[in-house]
This record gives sequence, structure tokens and C-alpha cells, in this order.
Amino acid sequence: MRKTLYYISIFFISIVSRMASTIYYPEDIDSLRFALSIIEFDITKLQPHFPGYVVFCGLAKVAYFITNSIGSSFAIIGGLSIFVIIWAIHKIIEVKELSKTSLFCSSIILLNPFIWLMSNRYMPDLLGAACCLVCFYFLTKLNHKRLFISIGYGLIGITAGIKLSFLPILLVPFINGLIDKEKIISKLASFIVGCLIWIIPMIYLTGLSNIIEFGSKHFAGHFLEYGGTILVEFNLFDRILMIIKALWADGLGGYWLNRNFITYITSISLLVFIICGHRVFFKSNNDLNKKLISLLIPYIIWIFLFQNVLYKARHILPILCIILVYLVLIFKENKKSSKTILISSIIYLISISMVTSKLINQHIDGTAIYKVKNYLIENLKEKTIVSIPLINYYLRANNLDEKYIDIDLSNDKNNYNGLEKLDEFYLIGNFPNYFKNWETKVETSFYHNPYVNNMWPEIQIHKLNKKKISE
Repeated sequence: MRKTLYYISIFFISIVSRMASTIYYPEDIDSLRFALSIIEFDITKLQPHFPGYVVFCGLAKVAYFITNSIGSSFAIIGGLSIFVIIWAIHKIIEVKELSKTSLFCSSIILLNPFIWLMSNRYMPDLLGAACCLVCFYFLTKLNHKRLFISIGYGLIGITAGIKLSFLPILLVPFINGLIDKEKIISKLASFIVGCLIWIIPMIYLTGLSNIIEFGSKHFAGHFLEYGGTILVEFNLFDRILMIIKALWADGLGGYWLNRNFITYITSISLLVFIICGHRVFFKSNNDLNKKLISLLIPYIIWIFLFQNVLYKARHILPILCIILVYLVLIFKENKKSSKTILISSIIYLISISMVTSKLINQHIDGTAIYKVKNYLIENLKEKTIVSIPLINYYLRANNLDEKYIDIDLSNDKNNYNGLEKLDEFYLIGNFPNYFKNWETKVETSFYHNPYVNNMWPEIQIHKLNKKKISE
């Protein structure tokens, strides 16, 4: 009964805390696509983009039916994801409920700044990471029970319908289970059934021909055009640096250039915690260490090569969850023998809660693109808006009915198409240098903390008129 009440309490805290920090706006393009998918699921309209995330969108629609609020729907799923992560880590490292380790485990996840922000964002990433932890638990800790192994393989298939790009983190346990040829047919059958649970509805809603067409376009686009892969942006040092930054600064609240002084405290306390605890930890958990490392290596290689780690920190979320498992293990193994571990953990939790609370308030206040949208509605009605297609798409989808002209920054010859007949127009974005032959005036600028969302943290609005600058 005490264990049940404990998990009920964690579940309640997870849901209520995320509902209290709900955001009622799509903060970026990806979030907008998922918000629109609740109203109308249509992959052909990129609502959402391929591969559709059918399981996640289905859960969001159910939550929306109950709440009639898009923001609350995603917050509920975020709270559920938090609870699942806490439960899974308890089970993976066999944490005794209502213990000091249990309290530390729940606190470090509930208060984590990046996890909190992702739990309110209109995105499937956090639920996908939670499901990956549950799959790992079923395939490794319960691998002596055939039923749970089959359930684990089924969950991997279902997870593909939540966040397909996270599956490489489960590559090794998936293959290891198949190497053990016992019940291999039932394992594969469970995985296929898990996939069919979302593939069949997607085919019904979209049509097989449309799935093949849009799937092939997205596949080629992701790897060769807009996906931010190493094939598109070949900068090895920057990719390594941004993964480290995403894990340390975004994920763990550590110090980075130009961050708040509180992050000095989070950094020092966390480093003391790790340095003092790692020796006992590595001596005590050899088998689990190997299994966790087997998760990290394929996934790190995957995101380094084929994900947009330069601009989207959310790709590190599965790695962050594994790091949190390590931190809880360190606390578990050292809490009896080291007061330093206990003191440094308390300091870290207090300081990280301050960082998180600040980011939550900034998140609720709005991102730069959201503020731009509000400013345009209030001040620039019936004006011509010129910007890149993604920004124009965001503004149109938020019911800003203006005349829009898309510009292609990769081709200077296309920048002036449709502008010659205008007396004036408004340029949205930080690229007035592409219009050097026009008189330009900064109308206003909008900002948000890049640790809230590292997409478009600063957006300027420029007013351009027809009069040309004399040469």
C-alpha cells in the first residue's frame, strides 16, 4: 500500500506541476505542426511531418477530447512521461521506494530544466525517451520472463510510432534478444504487431501511395537537404561541441558562456558529486554499466552523423535520461559512505530548481517568434510580410491574415521577386543584408532565452521602403 501511494503521489505531482506550467502557444515550427495535428492529422500537410508519430498524436487527441485545450493536452502527456521515467529508473536500478535514493531520483527528474521544458513543449520527444527506458527495462531486467520479453519487443514497435529517431538507442538490446534464438519468432511477431498498431491507422488516414511519396521525400530531405546531418553540415568540431553543450548546459543546467551565476553552483556541486562518487559506482555496477554504455554508443553515433545537433538540443534527450540513471546510481552506492555526496546532491537540487523556475517563467512568457506574431497582429495589420517560408508558415498558421512573400536566402536572384511593385514591406528575420539596395529601418526586436528553445532566439522586424540607396 505504501508503494502504491508513493507512485500515486509521484504521478499526481508530475501531472499537476506540468499543468501549472502549461504554455498556450506553439513555440516553434515543429511544435506548431503537432498542435495542428490535433485539429487535423494530415501528413500531406505536414501536420505533423513524416513519419507521422501516430501513437503520440492519438494520445494527444484523446487528451484534447477530455480537456478541450491543446496546451493542457500536451502538458498531461508530459506529466505522464515524467512519471514513466521516474518509475522506469526505479525499476532499472532497483530503488527502494520511500528511501533517500528514491527521493533523490524523483527530485532530480522532476526538477531537471530540460526535461521540464520538454514536458510542456508540443513534441513527442519526452514520451519517446520514457518509452525507451521502459523497453530497456523489459529487455534487460525482465529478460528471464518470456512474456515480458515479448511485451518489450511490442513496446519497441509502438515506440516507433512515438519517436522513430530514438530507436537506435535500443539497437543493442534488440539485437541481443534476437541472438538468443529462443522464442525468436514470438519476439519478432510482437515487434511487428507493435509497429502495425500505428502503421495500419496511418495507412487508413493517409493512403499507402501518399505515405510512400511523402516518406521518400522526407527521407531524402532529412539526409541530404534540411535535416542538419553530417552530409549537409560537415563540421565535426561544432557537432561535438554542440552535443556536449546540449548535455551539460541544456540537459544538466551546467555553466556555459554568458549563463547566470547560479549555473556556477550547479556545475561545481554536480562535479563534486560525480568525482567523489564515481569510484564506488564503477566498482559496484559492472554489468549495468556495460548495458547502459551499449545503449549510448549507437545512439551517439546516430545523432552525431544524422541528426540536427547543431540547432536542436532535444536530440540528446535519451542520452540525458541515461546520464540521470548514472547519477541516481552514484547516489545509491555512495549515500551511506559519503556525506559529501549527500551535501553536494542537496546543493545541486536546490540550485537546479532555481535555474528551472527561471526557465519555466520565460517559457510561459513566450518565444521570440510568438512575440513577433502578437506584435504583427496588434501593430502591422494589412501589411506585406516578407520572410523565409518557415516563418511565414508559422504566421499564417496562427491566423495572421496578411500578404506574404517567401524569399530564398540560398539564391540571391529570387529575393526581389514580387517586391518591385511595393512601396514598403516588413522583413521578418535577421537578414537585412540580403536587401542592401533598400532603405532599411529596424522596427523592433524580440528575444527569448536560447536555453528555453534554441530555435530563433532573436528575431528582428525591419521596415523596408521602395526608395533605393544611391551608390
